[in-house]
Amino acid sequence: MENMGKKRARPRRSFTPEFKAEIVELCQRGDRTVGQVAKDFDLTETAVRQWVKQAELDTGTRTDGLTSDERAELAQLRRENRRLREDVDMVDDLGRKLGEKTVAATSEGHLSAVQWAAQWPDVRFAVEDCRHLTRRLEGDLLRAGCAVVRVHTRLM
Repeated sequence: MENMGKKRARPRRSFTPEFKAEIVELCQRGDRTVGQVAKDFDLTETAVRQWVKQAELDTGTRTDGLTSDERAELAQLRRENRRLREDVDMVDDLGRKLGEKTVAATSEGHLSAVQWAAQWPDVRFAVEDCRHLTRRLEGDLLRAGCAVVRVHTRLM
């Protein structure tokens, strides 16, 4: 009896871009209000208003928000930023756990770095970017099966 007055939450629905465009067109014709269109199609008025706003941003008739392309780019940049932050955090954590190893820029130095790195097969190594010297060491580590991240000298 306790649940009689409570509505169950409606499962989240997804709609095609074509359907949204059709709903937006109905709203923009002017013969029905957004509320009437939403009610006729069993949609929430908030969702329909958001679709209309986004369509107006995309066509340039409105400028108080991001277009769909800008939203997609922002989402992609945020994902990339999150991944880069994770890489930096991983480098920081490893640096604290493993310390650092400085090797000579010679074949023997690179060989000792590769042998040292072999102790940790599941670890990603940060190599300070010093142009051609780093690229050679990075290549040696990659050929040995190590995961390598090249880090700018200001971050080391």
